[in-house]
Amino acid sequence: MKSDSFSFQVILTETRINMRNEKLLLKKESVETQTFKKCFQQFYPIMLRKSLQLLKIPELAEDAVQEVFINLWKSQKQLEEINSLEAYLFKCLKNRCLNMLRSRKRDILRHMEKQQVSPVVSESTEETVIFNESLSRLEESINSLPPVRKKVLKLKLEGVTNQDIAKQFNISENTVKVHYNRANKFVRSSIE
Repeated sequence: MKSDSFSFQVILTETRINMRNEKLLLKKESVETQTFKKCFQQFYPIMLRKSLQLLKIPELAEDAVQEVFINLWKSQKQLEEINSLEAYLFKCLKNRCLNMLRSRKRDILRHMEKQQVSPVVSESTEETVIFNESLSRLEESINSLPPVRKKVLKLKLEGVTNQDIAKQFNISENTVKVHYNRANKFVRSSIE
């Protein structure tokens, strides 16, 4: 009987210790959650404005900012190594927006190639009409570029490196960058 009461005491003590540990873990999680919420509340509006400036489409801008915060939440352990959270967040946002823009450009170029190979028969929904108008504006602006600049833009969008393009046209890598940046700027301004 004494051993039963002793084992019950041990179980009771272990249960109390486990409950304290769980409370400490919950308290720690709540501190991390509160910190994340404060960070989100502080930076979300600013980051959304910046993302909207880069992407021009509200839905894409929101997606970009949300993905940055999701990645921030997932990588909380690595945050101790970061000196400036604000700089880190905006760098992540910039990279995410650039990746989204590259992806959209590739999609448009693929679509352009498909249209040149075989005309697509599609429903005439409002979305398709808007997309086709945007695509035709994009094609017009690309076709109005000087020949070298046009080729540089297409090669860059296909993923060819500056070094390879420079060799192909027998120009410097800086000249390739200049052609690409000017082509990008021209195409963006003509589409807007």
